[in-house]
Amino acid sequence: MADFQIRLLLNVAFRVFTAFITCTVGALTGIITGAIKGQRMETGIVRGAGVGAVSGAIIALQVVDMIANGEPFSKGRQESASIGFVCLT
Repeated sequence: MADFQIRLLLNVAFRVFTAFITCTVGALTGIITGAIKGQRMETGIVRGAGVGAVSGAIIALQVVDMIANGEPFSKGRQESASIGFVCLT
């Protein structure tokens, strides 16, 4: 029984660590792209970096969730492949 609880605890800790790393990488990517876009669009570097950080973290979690559930990245490519056509665009 104790072995099962330890394994469960380690599994949960690994998932939390993976989610943290994913959000951190997504947020850093969003900060950089948001700051560049904010400077170019005259909305401000800080505001662009803040919006980019939040959106980057959310997108990173959605991508990991799609990968975990086995969903394809493009719905159209899967549908066309299922009927025998492959779209390469």
